[in-house]
Amino acid sequence: MITSYEIETSTDGTTFTKATSGTWPANGKLQGVTFGPTQARYVRLVALAVNSGTSAGATELEVGGPQTMTPHQPALTDWGH
Repeated sequence: MITSYEIETSTDGTTFTKATSGTWPANGKLQGVTFGPTQARYVRLVALAVNSGTSAGATELEVGGPQTMTPHQPALTDWGH
């Protein structure tokens, strides 16, 4: 179980920035974390410490929040017409 973590975000999948970090109890229960608004396309969970052994795993990640992206309205010229 992950007991210390860092959440990183990126807009390009190459350069990541720390959004938050913290600790979780080693109790086997669902854990959660929140952080402020950030523009990102990619989210990465980094396990900094585990309660036993040398490997870490996450069975599920849910990412969400208010969407502020305004979709591009395609024009006819976008399609080569």
